[in-house]
Amino acid sequence: MEEWKPGFDVYYAAAHGDRRAQEALLSYYDSYLNALSMVKEEDHDGNIRTYIDEDAKAEAQIAFIEALPKCKVLK
Repeated sequence: MEEWKPGFDVYYAAAHGDRRAQEALLSYYDSYLNALSMVKEEDHDGNIRTYIDEDAKAEAQIAFIEALPKCKVLK
């Protein structure tokens, strides 16, 4: 089965405020946004704990959606 990849029309619609298109892009880039939001912490025993900082992920998602209308190709 081939992975779905968003086309220009999805990016264009998302850049112009289409919520479904924005959600589709956020879903498509979810694993990348998770990787950007990954945090490693060491506890007092020296154990490393890795987790997704949900606040950082939300900020990255917002920044991504806000950047779309600024893209010259999508105007």
